[in-house]
Amino acid sequence: MRRLMGALSIFAVLFCVFLSTNASALEPIPDTGVIMSIEETLQKEAEVGSFVTYSWTLLNSNNVTYLVTLTLIPDNPNMVANLSTEQFQLPPYETEDVVLRVDSGTARTGEVGNVSVTFNATAQTTNESGELVVSTETEIVAATPVSDIPTVLLAFMAIGAIIFVGFFATLIFERTRVPDLLILVILGLILGPIAIAYFGVELVPRALLETVMPYFAALALVIILFDGGLNLNFDLVLRKINIAFIHTLVGFILTVISVAFVANVILGYPLIIGILLGAVLGGVSGAVIITLVRRMTMDEETQTVLTLEAVLTDVLCIIVALALVEFIIGTDDPAEAVTNLFAGFSIAFLVALFFGIFWLRILKRLYGKPFSFMITIAALFILYGFVELVGGSGAMAALIFGLVLGNKDEIARMFKIKTKFVLDERIKQFHSELSFVVRTFFFVFLGLVFTLSLSGHMDVETIIPGLDALNNTGTLFLIGVVLIFLALMAVRYLTTSITVRIHPESRDDKFAIWLMMGRGLAAAVLASLPFTINAFKEGTSYYDMMSPYKDQFLNIAFLIIVISVVVTTLGVVFSERRNAKQGPLELEKLRHERTQDSLKKKELKKKLDQERRMRVQAKKLQKKMDNKKKEK
Repeated sequence: MRRLMGALSIFAVLFCVFLSTNASALEPIPDTGVIMSIEETLQKEAEVGSFVTYSWTLLNSNNVTYLVTLTLIPDNPNMVANLSTEQFQLPPYETEDVVLRVDSGTARTGEVGNVSVTFNATAQTTNESGELVVSTETEIVAATPVSDIPTVLLAFMAIGAIIFVGFFATLIFERTRVPDLLILVILGLILGPIAIAYFGVELVPRALLETVMPYFAALALVIILFDGGLNLNFDLVLRKINIAFIHTLVGFILTVISVAFVANVILGYPLIIGILLGAVLGGVSGAVIITLVRRMTMDEETQTVLTLEAVLTDVLCIIVALALVEFIIGTDDPAEAVTNLFAGFSIAFLVALFFGIFWLRILKRLYGKPFSFMITIAALFILYGFVELVGGSGAMAALIFGLVLGNKDEIARMFKIKTKFVLDERIKQFHSELSFVVRTFFFVFLGLVFTLSLSGHMDVETIIPGLDALNNTGTLFLIGVVLIFLALMAVRYLTTSITVRIHPESRDDKFAIWLMMGRGLAAAVLASLPFTINAFKEGTSYYDMMSPYKDQFLNIAFLIIVISVVVTTLGVVFSERRNAKQGPLELEKLRHERTQDSLKKKELKKKLDQERRMRVQAKKLQKKMDNKKKEK
């Protein structure tokens, strides 16, 4: 009778367990009389800042008491797992509920954690004992912490705060010479990698950043090139074009060669990829250099040369990088790639030139009327899309369009257009404000996407004995970055020496010219450009060639930008202190004396050249007279 009642009790309990856990399966612990209900859903998803629970019911089907011990083994330290109980006694025909709670802890979006729970049941009156291991899995799928504030409001507050930070960073730059991009990049680091690593909060989802990157990079590229063309003055270029062109071209070519060499030998990049990286890092930042030069104590002609360099290198880097990307896309047939490259640039040049002249006529009629700038920006975007659609380079079209608008009088004179074009100055003013917003958000964006990890595998290999022991490590990658920066400094010194030799008036400013090497927005945009174009799609040869270098390009650009800007800032401080010690009057006197010496040398050279020409003419005249005497 007692056994019958026990069986009925077990049946009743099992029936209740079955009803209460209809999504569960019954599993006995081997070699014991303990039966456990196991959830069929052993994989659950949780938002960041929340938790999930797993529950089991244990039933003792024997007439002996069991001591049940639970052991918890989580494999993800970023998640927190807790059991409702770790040990308990289970009397005959009784049940006990066990609950496992898994908190997201400091886990990030898309992170998975496995938790193994071992149930050990030991009979207290017999030798029966057994174990059953149950593994659960929790995936964190949300990107934002649990908050009572709506996401939309947080987004608007963040946008406003970033613009404020950008404005105050500009003021700090004007007063302390500390470039605003450093402050903005640090802000991005705090909101991105630092918030994730130290606070377990992912404010901006990584997936969202990767989705936005192609559009944001294209927007920044168009705005940069349009701004470069709009502010590139033909007269300024022609005045010092010989020295500035030599200085810029020599520096760019040597930078591309040296960076490509380091990337190929130290990091194991293919040569064409190394050349592309050299083009990305080949120019200084106009936003940093021009603003610093205007506030420094240096020769006016030197300021002009450095200003021209900053303007020209942005354009040069972008043009060469675009050309190299197009070439890499068509590397299966180099001849066809070169043909397509010239065709794309030719289409962009012609379409943008005629569209720019047409738009100048439109702006003449819109002069003084509102919204002319916004309509111009709309025309810029339409031009970019149209040129890309017909197979041209939209980025080059943006540059030519800005160049035509910014040099309207020269364009009218070159093409003998009698109509006098006018350009509302508010267009340049509004565009500078738009450039400020784009630049501010892009540098914050650059900090957000920074994901340098030195502990895992990295696709970097060198053939140099000794260093090859560090292949595929973050240490070798950092060595490569340091050598790239040292190569940039060496190239800069060599270029400065050549410039000072050609232009002796800049001799006193040699130290300042050497350290005017800060990289900026162009390098950041171009580093992401090869991975945001339509050709970068899985299954294509271009994707297979470029995908291993995606994170590395961004990380190299980020580190070089930060280091070079810091060095430039320190160089400005040291240069200004040295000039302050000499005193402004003494410095000006020294510059004047050297200028006078230079003028005297030029005057002397001019006189010598004139005397040489007179001697040559005298010899020719004497020769003619001798010939006439012979004829007589």
